[in-house]
Amino acid sequence: MALPVFYYPYNYQGSATILLEGDLVKHIVQVLRMKPGDLLRLTDGKGTSADAMIKSITKKSCEINVSNVERHEPSRPRLHLGLAFTKNASRNECLLEKATELG
Repeated sequence: MALPVFYYPYNYQGSATILLEGDLVKHIVQVLRMKPGDLLRLTDGKGTSADAMIKSITKKSCEINVSNVERHEPSRPRLHLGLAFTKNASRNECLLEKATELG
C-alpha cells in the first residue's frame, strides 16, 4: 500500500522532528486513524518530498520524525489535445494540420 501524502509547505530537513497542527492532524487522526509508528509522506508542492514516521499523537497535534528528504526535478510538461470532430471536414483537416505543425 502506498504511503498517504500530505501537503506541508514549510521547510523540513532529514532527521528533523516536526509538530503538525490543525486540519492536517484532524485528517491524520480522525479520518485515517493513523497511530504512532505509522509512515507517511510530506510534500511541499515544489518538488521536495519527505518520508516520516508518527512519533506521538495528541488530540490537536502530531509529532513526526522526518527520515528521508528527496528533491525531484520537474517533469517536462505534456500537451493533451481534446477535440470533437465537426461535420465540416475542412475544419477538421485544418485542426489536424496545425496540430501536426506544432509537433
